[in-house]
Amino acid sequence: MKPVVLIILLLCSLSAFAGKPEIGYGQKSYIKISSINLKDTLRLSLSYFPILPPEKVTINSLISPDSATILNPDVYFPVEAYMGIDTVEGFSLYLVPGDTLEISVDFARPSPPKQAVFFMGRQAVISQYINDRNAAYPFRHYKDIGRFRNSTMDLNTLRVKTDSLERIELAFLEEYHKENTLPDWYYKTERAAIIYGKAERMALVPKYRRTMLQREVEVPADYFSFWEELPLDNRDALFSMEYLWYITAYLYKHFLNREGARLDKRSYFKRMFERTPRLADSLLSPPVTSVYLSNEFLMALQLGFADLYDSLAAPGLARIRDKKIKKILSEIRRNKFLLKAGDTAFNFYLPDEEGAYYNLSDFRGRLVLLNFWFPGCLPCVFEIPYERALHKRFENRKFMLINVCLNRTRETVWKTALKRYNMSGLNLWANENWSGILGRNYDVISFPRYVLIGEDGKIIDPYAKKPSTGLMSEIEKLLAPSADE
Repeated sequence: MKPVVLIILLLCSLSAFAGKPEIGYGQKSYIKISSINLKDTLRLSLSYFPILPPEKVTINSLISPDSATILNPDVYFPVEAYMGIDTVEGFSLYLVPGDTLEISVDFARPSPPKQAVFFMGRQAVISQYINDRNAAYPFRHYKDIGRFRNSTMDLNTLRVKTDSLERIELAFLEEYHKENTLPDWYYKTERAAIIYGKAERMALVPKYRRTMLQREVEVPADYFSFWEELPLDNRDALFSMEYLWYITAYLYKHFLNREGARLDKRSYFKRMFERTPRLADSLLSPPVTSVYLSNEFLMALQLGFADLYDSLAAPGLARIRDKKIKKILSEIRRNKFLLKAGDTAFNFYLPDEEGAYYNLSDFRGRLVLLNFWFPGCLPCVFEIPYERALHKRFENRKFMLINVCLNRTRETVWKTALKRYNMSGLNLWANENWSGILGRNYDVISFPRYVLIGEDGKIIDPYAKKPSTGLMSEIEKLLAPSADE
């Protein structure tokens, strides 16, 4: 079966009116990795961030000289992934449900991947395109965009520069498509990712500068013109995560937060469950509604709002007309590991910056606030002054602030950051192995993440507020019975 026909069937499966054969959601995407000139067994990892469920997936394996490595990850929708192999520069690939991608790695050739990695299979041209794109402009200019956002340039200049990057990306896509003939469905998906991704990032800049950088922001009258220029309902963009983010930004701006005050995550998801399903039904086609609502509902679960899901999701679930997507939601809700108040907090054994090791159990008898963070996380850095104030207020009471840096940066960078930001409390380092263990056991998928643990070692609040949004008053109440005054 030709790829275009295959994708048409997948698109039909998203429709409430589908009557044709369809690709089953969650089919495995087979990957066969063969080696050339490999002498030793090496570690291999595959990572991707899917639409369903919206959480990072990492699969670890080995590649050996005498045999091919077969990976078969479950994927609900086509998704871009990243593969890392010891001694070879990492490279991107594209996973399609039910498809097989063959990868040949020549370990005698130098990196970058364009010289050492070869793709074969029906959708191989997509993986090759992504790596050629990243070589031309790494990961859709994310570093440039981040630099623009954090700079002092006015929003008119930022818009001009961002538009210029968009033109470069679209021109590269058009030229590549002419020379290599990308599948039509993927060409439309990638084009949508570029256009909607740019708009979504521009939409967030004013708020980011006000809240994270604490600056006054003058917004030009036509800055948000993309709200009217881009179609909100676009089936061609359905496999693009950037498109789903754009819908969220649009609904937040126009319907969920008209008063303009900053919403914390719980308030946002409460409004989302109550209002978004009706809005999606009126603004989006059934296929887009099904995918978008499922992504939003699972995001709420991922961030710990299972109580909101259980009490408020029913009307929205009724608007998800695709039965297979509803089944996926049901299975994930039933099987998803979520921290609960009353659970015994998972113990750990981690070093501080001087090399002294600590167990979580060492702090029984104190109220403990765990802070999972890393230096490159700007929201984490934003919270540090509030953490410092919180620690100063309670340092002479039965309280302990423990900052656990997960392995998303080098240990030397972490130690430098401790001095630069004057971190308060106990600062601990989690290596790669411990980062994975703690991430799973404390459900850490976004940063910063706070967990409140009682004097008995049991969790009080598995998804505690940030220090900047009212956590201090909650800790005051919890410590009041044992306060000296």
